[in-house]
Amino acid sequence: MLREVRREIASLDRNLPIFRFATLEGQMGIHLLRERLLAAVSGFFGALALLLACVGLFGLMAYTVACQVHEIGVRMALGAPRGCIMWLVLRETLMLSFAGVAVGVPAALWAATYTRTLLFGVSPADPLTISVSVITLACVAIFAGYLPAYRASRVDPMVALRYE
Repeated sequence: MLREVRREIASLDRNLPIFRFATLEGQMGIHLLRERLLAAVSGFFGALALLLACVGLFGLMAYTVACQVHEIGVRMALGAPRGCIMWLVLRETLMLSFAGVAVGVPAALWAATYTRTLLFGVSPADPLTISVSVITLACVAIFAGYLPAYRASRVDPMVALRYE
């Protein structure tokens, strides 16, 4: 198609030079390259922050469970079912994450007023975006707290009661 366009332009004026020949889609791709790169880097760092939050919450809950082995052993010796022990740890995990959400959402809304020019097609206080973020953080919190909760529910009461 390039030859046909060059031939058509040459038929109109032979002295008209054609230097850079590109489609509109190609030109738009070049002009949007910076924005796409910024979006990819932002997405990467967002995923990295989510991973770090998951690992940090997992570490905190694993440490909390390790410190509460004696209490968990007493609860299990008194007849607490494994599901209640898991819910005890998961509830604490969710309370920590929702406390972070309660502080983070207003801070993000405040900071979004300064980054309004970087948002394309989304308002700073978009309820759908905020809802998806909160649900994603809740899922990450459940994922991070499940293994410590599972370990806590498998504690042998006799070993936990002897634990010093």
